[in-house]
Amino acid sequence: MLYTQADFDKNNAEVSKKLRIFGILFAAYIIILGVLFYFRLEVLTSIATFVLGCPFIFFAYVYLIPPMKYKKFLKEMQKGREHVNEGCFQGFESAYLRDGIMVRPMVIIDDEGFEHRSYWDEEKPLPNIEEGVKIKVTTYGQNIKSLEIV
Repeated sequence: MLYTQADFDKNNAEVSKKLRIFGILFAAYIIILGVLFYFRLEVLTSIATFVLGCPFIFFAYVYLIPPMKYKKFLKEMQKGREHVNEGCFQGFESAYLRDGIMVRPMVIIDDEGFEHRSYWDEEKPLPNIEEGVKIKVTTYGQNIKSLEIV
């Protein structure tokens, strides 16, 4: 199995830490806006909303959303329906972002000559497999859950 409890624990710790940080920052943001609104400083309230709100949303999207997407991905990988393919390993292609997760496409050709593309999680080290070796790939959707040489 490619994913272990340590992966879940590590991701949960990261998400919890970032949620606490952003919770504190969001509370401070609301307090600042509340004070400005209470004293009816309309121009400063508008400026603070824009000047503090835009970077807050940007950093939340950049730092908080990716580990939350990865947490959802790990949960789906654990509980999702598995499919098994066997074939000859053809190689890995260059990595890119797919559904918020960095993946590296892996190509195998089955016994009937059909090409199958599965996605290897970039968080995991690449396996050392030579081209042409027969492998068995267990996937959820197109994401690889486990890989073994036959």
